[in-house]
Amino acid sequence: MWNLCGISLAVHDLDLAEHFYKNVLGLGAPKIRTEIECVFASSHSIIRLKKPSNKLIRNEEGILTSVLDRYVMIEIPDLGKAKTSLVKTGANFQQIKSLQGDGACLCIALPCQNIMIVCEASSKIFEEDIEQVTLKKWKLHHVNLQAADVRKSVEFLATNLGLREGSWKAPKEKGDFSIEPKDLSVFPLGAFNGGLHIIKPDPGFALRNNFAHNPSIGGHPAVAVQDIQAVKNRLEREDIQVTDAGTYAMRNMHQIYCLDPSGNVIEINQYIPD
Repeated sequence: MWNLCGISLAVHDLDLAEHFYKNVLGLGAPKIRTEIECVFASSHSIIRLKKPSNKLIRNEEGILTSVLDRYVMIEIPDLGKAKTSLVKTGANFQQIKSLQGDGACLCIALPCQNIMIVCEASSKIFEEDIEQVTLKKWKLHHVNLQAADVRKSVEFLATNLGLREGSWKAPKEKGDFSIEPKDLSVFPLGAFNGGLHIIKPDPGFALRNNFAHNPSIGGHPAVAVQDIQAVKNRLEREDIQVTDAGTYAMRNMHQIYCLDPSGNVIEINQYIPD
């Protein structure tokens, strides 16, 4: 078993970002607030907003910028086993100090050009319980990662981290998009498509579905809340454009999309029982 525990997003203005996530999305006061980062936390989900550095890092092959502004973070039961597999398959990764300051993590460059921080679970790994009424305030429901080659990324995650691919659970009135495994994959947590989504970018997605936003481009986090209508009302009061997709992609999940002040696509969703 594994757990999706966090995501880091790059933002250009921490004051604007803090207001958006705290007051508009309703995530509550940040747990950490410094000059360069703002961290929101629920019972077991973390959203880190980081003001990116323009520092250049030079190595033997060229000049790089920092990669640790945008990443997804998961926990797995056995970090040593994952490290052995990554070495064996020749994957691009580094062992780093845990972001929480205790132990080590693996910083992995995924085939889909995303960064993943992998930690070993230090306590009980939580089951995805979004369908239960026990949801407290908010949590990460899923993170969507764009991949030019979906199957290559799926094979990488399954082979090196032991994640198990599932099948997409679509509603009867599904939107106009492909759920073929070559176009969309899910590593599920729970029964309602929570977890990791790997998607091939689809330039016509928004046009075909009459959306203002294209959730297949660039990746996005999805935050599950208790009252999606209240969030939508606050977004509209702030004059933030909203795509209300209804229950179009995931069975029993009402989804809306917007952009944060830095242009990151954000999904907000709510479990809707039959």
